[in-house]
Amino acid sequence: PALRGGSPSLGVLDLPANGSAKFSLPGALHLNEGGHPVHEGGLTSCGVTLSGPMEELLEGLCKMATAGFADILDRRRERASKGTDPSFDMSSFSSIFFTSHPLSVLAHRRPFQLFLLAVACFFALTTSRSFQTWNATTGEYAFGPYKHYRLETMLTRNGTEGRGILGPGVSDFGVLGRSGCSPEGSFPDSDTDEASPSYSGPFGSSFVVSYPEQGRPMKGWYLHTGASEGSQGADPAYFNVWATNDDSW
Repeated sequence: PALRGGSPSLGVLDLPANGSAKFSLPGALHLNEGGHPVHEGGLTSCGVTLSGPMEELLEGLCKMATAGFADILDRRRERASKGTDPSFDMSSFSSIFFTSHPLSVLAHRRPFQLFLLAVACFFALTTSRSFQTWNATTGEYAFGPYKHYRLETMLTRNGTEGRGILGPGVSDFGVLGRSGCSPEGSFPDSDTDEASPSYSGPFGSSFVVSYPEQGRPMKGWYLHTGASEGSQGADPAYFNVWATNDDSW
């Protein structure tokens, strides 16, 4: 850097074509008792006031640029912004608490990636085994076979509950077979190998469907609300569906 006489100032020269910059130190250079320069600040050629610490910082940056250290820092910053700097992967996990993007940092950590892979494999294996168990125990059906099915109305649409309910509020109730559809929505020969009910009708606040000795498995159930005009208030708003093989039930 060139020294310039006159009042203390930090002159900034024009940028050459290669993009590098040259700075001039303050004209009045003072040394302390130890022989080290004292930075008192001053004015730039643009009229900007610089403090002593800022002048010292700029002088240090100029020296780093001259020695080539600034280029090293710029290259590392560029690698860090592109995610190609391996040194960030070697820092401790506690550094995650001091970053503004913790999830992005975790996504680039190999131990965390292995952990996510292990969790994904565990849930995939658990789901597969659960499906195999369900398929082996139920086959084409979800429940059964049971001999008796019962829909018990607990609350009607008009707010009646308990012993105040005089009937189930449905005109028909039954279970779904292999086709998964009610009798009205099934093809004629879709459930021919399944048992037909031996009894189907209301019983108190319930609707009961019974099958012969072998019972019948089910995929689900269906119901038809009251068919008579003005029976909407007796429709079930809350009900339970039970199934059993106990004839005394």
